Amino acid sequence: MRYPNMRNELLEHLRTLADVELQQSRWVQKKLPPGIQLDDLDCIIHFLFDDTPQAEDPERAIDYFLKDKAEALAVTEVVAAINKVFDAYGTEKKDEEFISTPEWSYVVGAAQRAYEAINRADEGCVSTGRSIPSRQIEKHLEGR
Repeated sequence: MRYPNMRNELLEHLRTLADVELQQSRWVQKKLPPGIQLDDLDCIIHFLFDDTPQAEDPERAIDYFLKDKAEALAVTEVVAAINKVFDAYGTEKKDEEFISTPEWSYVVGAAQRAYEAINRADEGCVSTGRSIPSRQIEKHLEGR
């Protein structure tokens, strides 16, 4: 695993997507933990769709911050669920509007399964790999 901090960032995003109460607290009520200045759906969307290959080809992240095809498939299902919400409602709604849609339950369910699968794979593991900012991962994944 080359970039364990990116894996941790993915896990944190999945944990947030898997927890409607956390979404309500952070995204709607803006109750952020100490040291966190911004936490919203947009941050997660940028990570999944813009900063990493998760939306287009998550298998490219294998060995970088995903361990195998099963993890890539789990993330693919999260992205597909988000895309269903965007297809139905567009991308310009407020976070509280997205999480109120009936389709949002598919995002939550997919994120729960992905979080559990990836987190379970990490139990008992200590990583010593290095980290890079997520916006730079595309450079490192090019050519795979």
